Formats: sequence, structure tokens, C-alpha cells
Amino acid sequence: ALTMPYPCGSSSVVEYGDPYDLMGIFGSQGEFSLEHRRVMGYAPASEIISVTDSGEFDIGSLNNPASFIKGLQISRPGGIGYLSLEYRQEAAFASNQQNGAFIRVIPPKDISPGPGFYPFIDTVIVDGSPGVSGFTYATLELGGRFTDPDSGVVVTPLLVSPSGMRIAVTYPGDPLPPLPAVP
Repeated sequence: ALTMPYPCGSSSVVEYGDPYDLMGIFGSQGEFSLEHRRVMGYAPASEIISVTDSGEFDIGSLNNPASFIKGLQISRPGGIGYLSLEYRQEAAFASNQQNGAFIRVIPPKDISPGPGFYPFIDTVIVDGSPGVSGFTYATLELGGRFTDPDSGVVVTPLLVSPSGMRIAVTYPGDPLPPLPAVP
């Protein structure tokens, strides 16, 4: 996982190193992340569910214009920002796209991460599949689970379909859902 020099585990920082976001790598075949779309006004608040309690949430594919809900903004307890979650399906024009959930850490508004970083514009992609083909495969897929090392929030994909994904968000103290069977 890539992190910045503020609370989010302990890994390395690679500025402009997100291979799945046009803001991340020059010449990327990807698309703007949900967070960058939100900042630029391309993803209005009505398309993003703000999550503050445990629950299950249905989201559509980020690259499907017909999807009404594009992603989740998952609050991280303790005022340490939030997690931005989006679901992408493979796109014919983007050889580096994968099917699955992408999670990015977004810093709180009042933290200035340091020179060259801008709160709520910089994003830090989380490696949702550590150990699988290195960082070039960062999606969190059915059968996987991500636990935020700093807040204890757990993200579990429950269902994937051609139209979207069902995600369970579990806050500390609440029971985890069982991992679904992978077909």
C-alpha cells in the first residue's frame, strides 16, 4: 500500500504513482478517480454515499454513466480523513483497468501533508490485493477484505454483478460479515 506522511499505516510514498488515475501517472490509460471527479465537480454529492456507520452499500461502476451511485466516502474515526471507494469494471480502452473496488485514503482538511501535497486533492491508493502481481493489481475483490490499520474500519466486498458491487463497511466493535464464496 502507498501512504503519505500522515496517519495511514507505514509504507512508502510515490507522488503521482497511482497507475489507475489520470492524475497519477503521465500517459496513464486510466480514468480520474472518484475523489478527483468529486473535486472537479464531475461526481456530485448525490452520487456518493457518505458512510459513518456499519452497513451494506450498493454502488455502480464508476465508468458506467447509467450508475447513479458511483462510490462511498467512508469516514475514518478519530478525525483522520476518509476512505474513498469506487468500483470499476475492465474498460476496453484501458489495459491497466481491473474489475474490483479501488480504495484511496483521503487526508483530513486540516492536515497539510507537506511540500507538494494538497489536502483533498492528493489521494493515496491502497493495495487491495497485496502480494498479487505487486502493486500493479490493486483492486479489492470478492473474497478479500481490507482493514484500515489506523481506524480499524473494515471493507468487505459481498457481491459483484455486471451492474455493480455490494460492499460491507464495518466499524470497530461491530461484527464482521462472513466472507462470500468466490465462484
